[in-house]
Amino acid sequence: MRIVAAIVMSVFLLFGAHFYTKFADSVRRTPKQIEVEFDDAAWSIQIERTFACVPDPDYGVVESLVVQLKGVDIFRSEKLIPASENVRIESVDGIEVGDNEIFLQANLARLDDQDFDAERTNAIRVKLLRGKRLVADQTHWLSPGETSISPSIFFEVVGTPGDANDQNNHNH
Repeated sequence: MRIVAAIVMSVFLLFGAHFYTKFADSVRRTPKQIEVEFDDAAWSIQIERTFACVPDPDYGVVESLVVQLKGVDIFRSEKLIPASENVRIESVDGIEVGDNEIFLQANLARLDDQDFDAERTNAIRVKLLRGKRLVADQTHWLSPGETSISPSIFFEVVGTPGDANDQNNHNH
């Protein structure tokens, strides 16, 4: 009797496994699709520095800070910008799907500046935001003794070509 019960159980398990695998193969799962929704929030750039941006007309530098997007000026200042004052550029236009570049030129000392510490290391941090969402965040360090910095921030906006036009030029 035990042998018959073992055979019946074995046959039941084999047929059960066979029918289960056939059933599992017949049920097709739809591929998971991830849809990305772009909001219509405005782009902005925030610049934080450990140094004051200073124009130096004696050395031919009249701008204390210049910010360009794809070679076009989006911010230009010819006045002193204290280190404690963050620069925020609102409603940045011109960001497109694909590769983008933000270029900065910051001057941090005049040649005759008595307060300039040639041994100090300074930094500039650039944040790119879409609404409140951080898209890119890069910090660039100046070597001791450097009096200006010209970093480029490269970032990629993901989407389809229609997204950039439909979403006010959208996004790391």
